Amino acid sequence: MGLVGVGLCLWAGYRIDEIQTMNSRLRAHASQMAAARAMRETANRPPALPPEVQLRAVSQAIGRLNVPWRDFFAALQSASTPHVALLAIEPEASTLTLKGMAEAATPEAMIQYIEALKQGKFFKTVTLSHHEINTADPNAPIRFRFDATW
Repeated sequence: MGLVGVGLCLWAGYRIDEIQTMNSRLRAHASQMAAARAMRETANRPPALPPEVQLRAVSQAIGRLNVPWRDFFAALQSASTPHVALLAIEPEASTLTLKGMAEAATPEAMIQYIEALKQGKFFKTVTLSHHEINTADPNAPIRFRFDATW
């Protein structure tokens, strides 16, 4: 019985040693996998922009956000008439310009709208840049584009 107990102890000690060796190998493998994953993530990450490029991009974004919206909408609202529908506006803060698109029921309504924008105090210049009659529509509205500076 004593020899069996000693044999079992030796066998258990051997197994524990094997388990510890296997555990060490698994930890080493896990470390290698983590290092490889970190390298892949670093390789896939886009390169950081130089500080001056980042600063310029942030300045441009802030410039776009610093459009005087209240004055814009007040000027557009004061020129509005029931015969003209404003369809789109594209302000560009860096050049202090606005591109607009609208639709008028008549040529006279289109001209009156442009003149009303010119008469307002917000826009420095307003120019009719393009117009076309929508012949597919039975009412034949006039779609027009205008440029304005503030």
